[in-house]
Amino acid sequence: MASCELMDTLLNQSTVHVWFCDLEIAEPQIASYAKLLSADELARAQRFHFNHDKRRFIVARAVLRALLSHYCQLSAKALDFNYAVHGKPSLQVQHNPNDLTFNIAHSHELSVYAFAQHHAIGIDVEYLLRKVDCLALAKRFFAAQEYQQLVALPADQQQRGFFNGWTRKEAFIKALGDGLFFSLDRFVVDLSSDQPAKIISIEGDKQKAQTWSLSAFTPQANYVGALASNMEIATIKYQRWNHDQFNR
Repeated sequence: MASCELMDTLLNQSTVHVWFCDLEIAEPQIASYAKLLSADELARAQRFHFNHDKRRFIVARAVLRALLSHYCQLSAKALDFNYAVHGKPSLQVQHNPNDLTFNIAHSHELSVYAFAQHHAIGIDVEYLLRKVDCLALAKRFFAAQEYQQLVALPADQQQRGFFNGWTRKEAFIKALGDGLFFSLDRFVVDLSSDQPAKIISIEGDKQKAQTWSLSAFTPQANYVGALASNMEIATIKYQRWNHDQFNR
């Protein structure tokens, strides 16, 4: 069973734990993490064409198993997953007596994880230095109100504003689970960096938006992230995974 000095396992309906994990690690550690994966996960890792993508998948997935092992007090390798129609994983019922919910996201060399109990959560992270045509993407995918907010920003703030919006929208979509068909222009989020993240409206309904919780975070330099939940979150605890303390 994997072990590490971790945040306590105490979760309740108003608390979420968020973890950050660097994916760039030494080769010997990669081999140790690979031993935690199931046969189908190892097969999936082998299908990646580039070694850095393979490494990122192995580390991200192994750390997910190690964290779930910590919360569920079960062997990391023995955990089994169910997958929703659009691929969102959940623990099989026999391994999840406390109704633990979780979500994972990664970008470039960072993965993020969220853990809660009894309610839906979604998390997303983006690398700010990734080259994208933010105005073109926003015009295509964002709601008109969001696009107007983005173009009103100074040019040097538009990239961050776009990724603020993208992570907040993706976190909400992921919290919906099988709602991944829900197009990004059907709801509106605020793109600001200097104001609390919030969902402004869902299909034009501001009251419906108030039933959701949305939080933004900065896991480290050059990254932005967001967390969404279908209920109010009183406390979010953040912690970074320590590869040096990981043992098998």
